Amino acid sequence: MKNNQIRTVLFDCDGVVIDSGNDIADAVNAAMEHFGYKTVSFEKLISFVGDGVRNLVVRALAWSKELASPDELEMPEAELSEFMTWYVNYYNEHAVVKTRLYPGFEDAIKALHANGIRMGIVTNKPTNILMSILNHFGIAEYFDAPVGSDDVKKLKPDPEGLAVALERINAKIISLGFAPVAPDETVMVGDSATDIMAGKAFGAFTCGIRYGIGNAEKMLSAGPDITAGLAAEACNAIILANKITAGIQQ
Repeated sequence: MKNNQIRTVLFDCDGVVIDSGNDIADAVNAAMEHFGYKTVSFEKLISFVGDGVRNLVVRALAWSKELASPDELEMPEAELSEFMTWYVNYYNEHAVVKTRLYPGFEDAIKALHANGIRMGIVTNKPTNILMSILNHFGIAEYFDAPVGSDDVKKLKPDPEGLAVALERINAKIISLGFAPVAPDETVMVGDSATDIMAGKAFGAFTCGIRYGIGNAEKMLSAGPDITAGLAAEACNAIILANKITAGIQQ
């Protein structure tokens, strides 16, 4: 990690913090049934996740209509907005029916916290849904900067969300008398190419999660600095790397 101490870890949410694929797919298909469209297979729906609600819905509708590309979807904006609103409301009410934290994640973030590492989440998920999930699992207190789609103008792969997260984290640590965290003292942990691209554009170290719900092949093609099976493994590696770096610097 370039001999830098890692002071902040930013996580993607779906496929990294939570195994949420079933609840997302169920909510999309509930919307499909409500509006009279053909439902979409779980495997196909999961491949549509990661680029925000609008892209998820457009891709699902295009597939349901058997269109060759989402670009071919012709739907009045008001109708599309109604569909998205219905989906978001339904998902918000059913976000933790089947969703679980990934194995070891809670213990791993407690270990990061105990080692003085600040944490944030940068997701293309709506912020209110993100917070309800974090509160449901009792882990909201560990994140100084939970950043959702409502907090930015541009979604990942744009690095705006990472900049917002680090700004919030720095506001807290500066108030405590500590030096601000730089992007190269930050790790972005995600399971999709958009996460890795955002991290690189921000100047952060990047860690790709291989067993999330994102497309692992595309994620790897984005060139993460390191990979891990699950986020818990990444957290343990970061703590170990910091200890090694501290030893070198001494």
